Amino acid sequence: KKDIKRQEAIYEVYITEKTFVKNLEIIRDTFMKTLAETNIIPADIRKNFIKHVFAHVNDIYSVNRRFLDALSDRQKSSPIVDSIGDILLRFIPFFEPFVTYVASRPYAKYLIETQRSVNPYFARFDEDLMNSPLRHGIDSFLSQGVSRPGRYILLVREIMKSSDPDKNKRDLENLTRAF
Repeated sequence: KKDIKRQEAIYEVYITEKTFVKNLEIIRDTFMKTLAETNIIPADIRKNFIKHVFAHVNDIYSVNRRFLDALSDRQKSSPIVDSIGDILLRFIPFFEPFVTYVASRPYAKYLIETQRSVNPYFARFDEDLMNSPLRHGIDSFLSQGVSRPGRYILLVREIMKSSDPDKNKRDLENLTRAF
């Protein structure tokens, strides 16, 4: 039973990372690209708006795409995943963009809210996103980068709780170091 819970927690790291990376791709390919290539944001502030609202998104994507690839390779290598602590240890040093991203979010949120209130084109764009199959606006997608690091902590804690100290000794050591 404990093994099943552990496998579920490991799989949840993988599946939620897959969703997170997909959402980063939506931010990059839908929001950033559309706003950069259209007149939704006035030309005189467009570059600055994109720079600050989407600060560090590409950096996070770069790291998390590689992290997902490593998790995916591990998931494909065996139906039962023995460990992921080594992968976490390998990638944690590269999660620094999350720190700068979180620090930049209040200003990004301010810029979004300002544009939403003074720019009817942007307000419509964001509203259209909420009414589209995406079902969320820009700010909702961007807030995921703030909550993701905390989610890692909860997921690692769950894996550790479900680990057998003897059977999963090496992974437990790596998870503890990662934690």
